[in-house]
Amino acid sequence: MLKRQIQRGEIFIAVSVLLLLICLVVLWREDHRLKEKEYADRVRRSAAVVNAKVGRWPDLEDRFFEDLEPIIVDVSEKVAQSHSTEPANRILYKGLLDAKGKASQRWLDEQLELSYAELQVSAPEAQSVFHRTIGALKYSQDKMCEELSISLQTVLRDDLVLKLKDSPDIGNILRAKNAEKRLAFLAQVPQISKPLRQTMEAIVEMSESDLLDDRVRARLLAPLAGPTVQAAPSD
Repeated sequence: MLKRQIQRGEIFIAVSVLLLLICLVVLWREDHRLKEKEYADRVRRSAAVVNAKVGRWPDLEDRFFEDLEPIIVDVSEKVAQSHSTEPANRILYKGLLDAKGKASQRWLDEQLELSYAELQVSAPEAQSVFHRTIGALKYSQDKMCEELSISLQTVLRDDLVLKLKDSPDIGNILRAKNAEKRLAFLAQVPQISKPLRQTMEAIVEMSESDLLDDRVRARLLAPLAGPTVQAAPSD
């Protein structure tokens, strides 16, 4: 009788231990699943933030051209007064440098690299397209600024412009050159940013299992991480 009770007790303990182990495994798997979901959601949020910031690039770039408006007014007034290239050309050169400095500060304020930091670890396949896209945009920015500077300085060396007496007439000629470069450059920005935006959108839309599987994620992102098309300088 005692032996039978001991056997029943052992069986009960064994069953209890087994049930406890099963519960622990279930809890561990659920906790692991929740952590994976939280991680995947965090990665998607990072990609969505980067995508939103990249989507604002045309607006950021447009503000550079807006910053040139008071400079154009100052230069136009100086030409109308002096009917000579200098000192208007120096005012223009300094104004362009100031506008570029403001544009650089706006880029720093965006903190794009900081927003992308988590993706460097969680989706390293996007790193190359990120850096190539940034490089392509900076290249186009530099070319645009150089070409705009040359275009505006050419106006200030035009004898017909220097003979004008009304600053609004001079300003309109400068504004036309600024508007021409503005239209051409802003049309390039979405095309330059397209590979990066597509990559970020793919990460946002990726399923949790695909996002957490290194091989699957790499395979899905590979077609989007091709060479970024570098915008050709406009005439």
